[in-house]
Amino acid sequence: MANVWKIGSRWSEYGTKDSSILSIFRRNNIVFVGEANATQRFLNEVAKNDYFAIADGYSVVAVAKVLDAPKYLKDFQLDITNYESDVFDYDECKDWAVGVRVKIIDLEEPIWYENRGAFSAANQIWETVIDLYENQNNHFVIYSNTATLFKGRKQDTIKSLFDNHTRYIVPVYQRPYSWGEEEVTLFINDLIKSFWGDGGDNSSCEPMFIGTMQLSYPKIIDKNEYWQEIIDGQQRITTLTIILKELSLLYPNCERIKDLNFDWIETQINETQSRYLFEYLSLQSTDDVISDNNNHYYKNAQLIRDLIKGVFDRGYKERLNDNGVGIIDKFVDYIFHDIFFVVIETRAGLSKTLKIFNTINTSGLDLNGGDLFKIRMYEYLVDVENEDKKAFDKINAIYQKIDDLNYKYDKTNNDGPIITIDEILKYYKDILIAKYDLPNVLFTYDWTTFYDRLFDTLLNVKKWENFNKVLSSDFKLSLDEIQKLIDISYEWNILPWTSGELENCNPKELMFAYNLISCTRYRGYGDIVYLILFKHNRAQNKYKILSDLLVEITKVLFIYSIGYARSVYEIHSFMQIIQKKIMTSSHEDVWSKIKEQLNKSKEWAKTDLSKQIVDKYVWKNLICITSEFLAMKNRRSISVIERLLFETDYDIEHIHANADTKEWENDELQNSIGNLCMLESDINRSISNKSFKDKKQSKKNDGMDYLHSQYVTVKTLAKNNDKWTENDALKRRERETNRIIKYLFEDDD
Repeated sequence: MANVWKIGSRWSEYGTKDSSILSIFRRNNIVFVGEANATQRFLNEVAKNDYFAIADGYSVVAVAKVLDAPKYLKDFQLDITNYESDVFDYDECKDWAVGVRVKIIDLEEPIWYENRGAFSAANQIWETVIDLYENQNNHFVIYSNTATLFKGRKQDTIKSLFDNHTRYIVPVYQRPYSWGEEEVTLFINDLIKSFWGDGGDNSSCEPMFIGTMQLSYPKIIDKNEYWQEIIDGQQRITTLTIILKELSLLYPNCERIKDLNFDWIETQINETQSRYLFEYLSLQSTDDVISDNNNHYYKNAQLIRDLIKGVFDRGYKERLNDNGVGIIDKFVDYIFHDIFFVVIETRAGLSKTLKIFNTINTSGLDLNGGDLFKIRMYEYLVDVENEDKKAFDKINAIYQKIDDLNYKYDKTNNDGPIITIDEILKYYKDILIAKYDLPNVLFTYDWTTFYDRLFDTLLNVKKWENFNKVLSSDFKLSLDEIQKLIDISYEWNILPWTSGELENCNPKELMFAYNLISCTRYRGYGDIVYLILFKHNRAQNKYKILSDLLVEITKVLFIYSIGYARSVYEIHSFMQIIQKKIMTSSHEDVWSKIKEQLNKSKEWAKTDLSKQIVDKYVWKNLICITSEFLAMKNRRSISVIERLLFETDYDIEHIHANADTKEWENDELQNSIGNLCMLESDINRSISNKSFKDKKQSKKNDGMDYLHSQYVTVKTLAKNNDKWTENDALKRRERETNRIIKYLFEDDD
């Protein structure tokens, strides 16, 4: 049975002042104790799946669950801000203080517990703590208030953001502060314009509304301090902080701002951003400089400084007969009390909070599919897999890897990105469905809907139909698998068909099969390449396996594309089975299953190849491309074949023209493979509906004729025939039909 422990969040004996270190607990997902009479019991008795009541004095302000075994503090890498280092000296206590990794849930309202010790059993509140931990995440509350930066004398009903009690945290999943010159200049100009008012003399200033700001619910540090995460509004609140900081540096005698300490905002995005913000806010004078020129906060501060000085030091100084300080007092007072927000506070899990954000706001964080996956994957790793906030660095590394690979490719080829996170997540969706035998209907979901419902289910936001299996203990999302998929995708997309890695397979057959899928009615199944390579990535003959399977899959898709006027459920069902077998069976078993499906069509395939095909775009293109491939595969290089079949503008040419004066009796023959072939579009349009003799060789000698075509079929016909008769077409139809049939079913002959 799990124990419940009480642990204090004060660090008074060894720190420079009596203050809470709950912020260190929360940021690092760890609790620790330093009292000599408590450390040994902590090490010996605290165990995985125990619970903690985290207290500030007599008030329990948070509850937590233990994730692994306790150890000395020196074995943890703690993230401690400069503000917290005044209270807690890690180096001084790391060798004897002990802690344990936990998942912390903050309480809406503290509970009273009459025990002020640093660490002890909490049997009296055993049931209460467990219930609070297990059920707090089910709460869903939204509050909204009008707010200004500071509370004014006549604003008792209005919330003040900077209240000397709340620290605003930019969470790890946010993007860095990114406003540039355009946004900052527009914001300052709007602010100045509203301050001066219509009269231009501040006699009729106008209150300024700058939109909504979305925050998490307040998280208690102690009775005098709270944390709130900024969900939306980072750019505006950070810029306002920089404006006030610059005013304090430019006008140090201004009574309204000289005592501000600017410690109300903190960023946890990464160590660099945190250091940049702290270094800037620590400046004591306009003469101070920042060591790193990449500090974006300081860059914007310099711009803001110039804009403010331009207004108050020059443009209005003589006009107002003021030395600057008086009007600055008024300007600061305006910023304090006349800039209005609507503040929305939510108590909900991250997923629900993001859904609220998407509903109420379209600015700030750009929540496209890739961004949402990044944030929700982070929530999954922290809440389900019990990782710490460094998990977000791992996720960011994946996105950075894609950027780096695209940069590497573009630098060489100038073709733009070769892989995107959207494509990778789409491939990974199919891998998850196949690997964990999820319902086949999920293959039909677009990837954004799939992940939205997957994370909803995993994170207990909503249980979606068809996702029950993901709640089993076997199901796991893996960043390593996504990394592997990125490597596979990059290698496949830059691999030349002449690569030595393709020596043990037929690269022409593989190239043709891969490209031909996009011409079928089932073009989306080309992504099965990544499933096959993912499963067999460590096999030395992985491309041989890929070729064996993909060539046969393409044959099936080819036959069913020319056999029906639209895609059919039978093939979608078959492909869903194949995708799952790829992940769960040997490639020999998969190959046998594909051949079984292929052979079902053998009896009627010849009829489909011989029929009239000209009025069906898919039919005529598939059959004519395949016919041309078989004609040229032993006569042209792989690069030429790929270019002519899949990259050149071509038309399907009637060898005996429809408008020929001598009509054929067999209209079906006229429009069958016996009389159709590929031809460059420019040649086709030049020769139009001329007779075979004129199309064979142009009288203008301009190269616009059959003999100058790069396609083997039409060029061979021109060399070997002086005329083109109905009997010639009959013979060619039989010959081409038999050749394609042999290609499709050659293993059975």
